[in-house]
Amino acid sequence: MAPPLVLTPAAAVDGSQNAFRPDVAFACFEADAENVQAAIRLRRSLPDAVPIVACASGLAGTSLIAMLDRPASGYLANVHGFGLLDRICRPEIILNLDREILARAAHRDYVRRRLAQGADLANDPALSAWDDLPDSLQESNRAQVADIPAKLSAVGYELAPTEDWDTDLFVFPPEQIEALACMEHERFVEERVRAGYRLGPKDTAAKLSPYLVPWDQLSEDIRDLDRDAVRLVPSLLAAAGYAIVSPRRESRPPTTERMSSRPS
Repeated sequence: MAPPLVLTPAAAVDGSQNAFRPDVAFACFEADAENVQAAIRLRRSLPDAVPIVACASGLAGTSLIAMLDRPASGYLANVHGFGLLDRICRPEIILNLDREILARAAHRDYVRRRLAQGADLANDPALSAWDDLPDSLQESNRAQVADIPAKLSAVGYELAPTEDWDTDLFVFPPEQIEALACMEHERFVEERVRAGYRLGPKDTAAKLSPYLVPWDQLSEDIRDLDRDAVRLVPSLLAAAGYAIVSPRRESRPPTTERMSSRPS
């Protein structure tokens, strides 16, 4: 692999660096039009075998970069568009980058709710501070956060970046809170079973949990933990710069006649 060579816009456009044979060339300047222009000029000065990638700061579908992803020859041969918002700013990527922060926030809220129910902080490892939390329970909180896009999709919603900080937080209707809480319980059960947990009196060290039962067999206070976790989702996402947008017409909410889950 040849070392990278950084060109100024002028060098990229006028082809003065055409003696250099890169493995791949990137046009990633500030303006989309400048990237397209640079990509075309690079194509003229580099062999067709060298791929050229032109970046776009906007959505690829509405950018000049979209034209580069169509099959072409000549001055557009082996030139590819890369829409930064489409490729980089997807919810799953942003949530993965922010997953640690969101997981910590979810854990703090879980501890707060459990203590409000009278849980024993000293005798429950799941209520430890984040840095003292067992690795498996930290990962459980991360998994809960990572599952947010799938849950939203199941009830017909999706994420969208937002800069409208003054808008009211999204509120799930009661029937969707119930459905999503049931789904979270199911995720929790599947996660614990994969980790080797068995049904029994709560003992984290022995991998025993009393919650590996169907949703309708849980006590109401344990079901409320899952419901409250669902209610927390809009504020977690807002902290990461995301909003929950209107439901898609074709989506239908899931039923609650299934198993379900919870962190920690």
